[in-house]
Amino acid sequence: GTLLDAANTLRGGPISPGWTMRLEAMAAGARVLPRLSPESVPFSPTGTITTESSMQQGAYHGMLAEMQFWIASWRQEYPDVAIYLTGGDGSAFAKPLESGIFAASNLEALGIFAQYDYEKNL
Repeated sequence: GTLLDAANTLRGGPISPGWTMRLEAMAAGARVLPRLSPESVPFSPTGTITTESSMQQGAYHGMLAEMQFWIASWRQEYPDVAIYLTGGDGSAFAKPLESGIFAASNLEALGIFAQYDYEKNL
């Protein structure tokens, strides 16, 4: 995540593996674990009876908990912070996170276009 304050000053943020990378790391680190693609699996603490569902739950909910931690930390320091989830996994996490979270899978492309349009009109 990247945190910009109201003056557009970079305040930092974590670099962390995404959902796919978490699953790939598990498979690479233990040869007996299968290679999986991210797949939404309904949460059930007792329903992770297969290796695949256990891996999916661990990767998804570990990432969700990490995002909740960072959002709560940022909101302590910046109560009016707006949160935008970008990238391919953003929409899978927007709903379980609290309200006020926006998912925009193409935000990077919109930013690049805005920069291009701005520079073209200088």
